[in-house]
Amino acid sequence: TPWQTLSKANAAAINNGLLQPGGKLLFKKGDTFIGQLILGCSGTEEKPIEIGSYGTGGKPILTGVGANMGSNNNGDAIEVIKMTNTNHILMNDLHITNDRQVGLGWTGSGNKSYGIYVTADKWGGRSNGLTFRNIDFTDIFGVDMINWEGVVDTDGYKAQAFFFDSEANHDGSTGPVATEVGIDNVLIEDCYFFNLGGSGVTARHLGGYDSNGASERNQNYVIRNNHFEDLGGDGVVFASIYNGLVEN
Repeated sequence: TPWQTLSKANAAAINNGLLQPGGKLLFKKGDTFIGQLILGCSGTEEKPIEIGSYGTGGKPILTGVGANMGSNNNGDAIEVIKMTNTNHILMNDLHITNDRQVGLGWTGSGNKSYGIYVTADKWGGRSNGLTFRNIDFTDIFGVDMINWEGVVDTDGYKAQAFFFDSEANHDGSTGPVATEVGIDNVLIEDCYFFNLGGSGVTARHLGGYDSNGASERNQNYVIRNNHFEDLGGDGVVFASIYNGLVEN
């Protein structure tokens, strides 16, 4: 029996939840899913976890608009899909949109909007093996941002389809032992980016600005065969990437 809500999907996708290596979480084509999908699970290189679709018709739409989040339980989600310290995920055949209309109840809470937000921190180390294929990103804006033709990214506004955001390496002074942190081996291909307030793909590592080595950078990014149209920002932004390729 199909699940009806993203909340049920989130419960399956947390660490040690139902979604295990080789498992699939599939959204019905032609349907719209409102809320935020939070992924905290990982597959393996031999058995990745697939997030995709099934059935016939248009790609399933995931949107943060109307998610009813925040302190007043009425705000739109900042990120439609949030991935934290995840490994070996294949995501494909989805339509993601997030034209936010309501903030989360505090000043500046409406200034950011993401389609997919991927983060790595000291508790997870280096994330690895993330593939995104045949995903449509349309109409991603912060609250009260004007369309792509106007002034964007002012006063702290950010609106991005992808944001890969790695903390710096951890020295072990607090929390877990010293560990490298990063988001590695990422493939984005055959995706469509249209009418975004900011950039299509942004990736950064907060420890790599003064380093020439690979350890303080996100590693091995391939972005190919994608279509970018009507963006308020750049198509692709690499900040501290080691071995990055953008083609076609």
